[in-house]
Amino acid sequence: MIKIREAKLNDQLQVLNVLNMVTLRLQKNGINQWDYPWDENKMVSEIKNYNARIYYFLTQK
Repeated sequence: MIKIREAKLNDQLQVLNVLNMVTLRLQKNGINQWDYPWDENKMVSEIKNYNARIYYFLTQK
């Protein structure tokens, strides 16, 4: 099951790591959609303004 929640400030480093990793992979494949590295201040602003979400999987037992 996939769950979605608003990102919190303590998610900031994990979100930045994922975005930077994906950006580098896209650029390696010739897709220059995003700038690298992501601006940490912009990400904090997006989190504070409730514009960032975390998607995660729940495992069933």
